Amino acid sequence: MKLRLSIALLAIISLSVLSTSHGSSQTISSLDSSIQERNWGLSFGRYNTSRAGYAALPVQVINAPGGKRGPNEKFKIWVTKVINNSSKAITTVKFNWYLFDSNDLNRLVETGQTSSFQVHLNPQVETEVELLITNLEDIPILRDKNPTGIFHLEVAATEAQYEDGSVWLAKDLPGNLDLGSNSRP
Repeated sequence: MKLRLSIALLAIISLSVLSTSHGSSQTISSLDSSIQERNWGLSFGRYNTSRAGYAALPVQVINAPGGKRGPNEKFKIWVTKVINNSSKAITTVKFNWYLFDSNDLNRLVETGQTSSFQVHLNPQVETEVELLITNLEDIPILRDKNPTGIFHLEVAATEAQYEDGSVWLAKDLPGNLDLGSNSRP
């Protein structure tokens, strides 16, 4: 009697394991076809403070996080905090993102610019914002060429309109990174 009960339990457990593993492998197989294999990796953040000209930027990005807000969302990069280092209030700002080769952070691979954002940035004040800079899946070289390598993306303010109507435009960005200072992004 105990032998029959043991055999019956063993059979039930075996069938359970087989049906569970079979179901899992179907799910994984069906997921595999929808996941695009990527040959690249990426880090990201604000414009590196060790780049030439950084200190002269009137608007500096303090935080540039990224992520997905849901399972079906694209991976987004935002700016969530900036500082207005100028003596005038700013009403509009544009940003550029710069994609660098991580093995040579002075080698620009690709860049893009946002549209204008309406903001109210008081002089000499840090301000929390939520501004979408880009979706990683929309960066042309990553989307279209799927290159092999590791990249680093930096975000900088490149245009600002002041409350008085005057406009600041960035020149000579991105600046070279002073690699002698041992700084990493």
